[in-house]
Amino acid sequence: MPDTSHAIQTVMFLAEEAPAAQPSSPFGMEIFFLLAVVMVVVMLFGRRSQKRQAQEHQKMIEKLTTGTKVMLNSGMIALVDKVDAANQEVRLLIDEDKKVHARFNWASITKVFKEETANVPAKEGA
Repeated sequence: MPDTSHAIQTVMFLAEEAPAAQPSSPFGMEIFFLLAVVMVVVMLFGRRSQKRQAQEHQKMIEKLTTGTKVMLNSGMIALVDKVDAANQEVRLLIDEDKKVHARFNWASITKVFKEETANVPAKEGA
């Protein structure tokens, strides 16, 4: 009888499941690390920008005085009549002729106009 033990060992060796080869990608885990770093940098710059804008808005609000012309986020332009720092509100004069006032939160003020006093000559004949 022929010796089959060698043949059986060879068949068993071939039948064993070989470990699956890992597909080699050119990037691997480095791409995920790079993406994470980029996201963190973008978030840091975004927060820094938001903080700077909030500080500028706060400085703008602190300078409000009676008679200052402001623009709201709705586009309405009015004059500051009263500043209520305790409630973070301003009372605005919307229509001078009809004496229409309204209260708004400080957050609604988007722009403060700088009033420049110009010497406007009076109309002749008036």
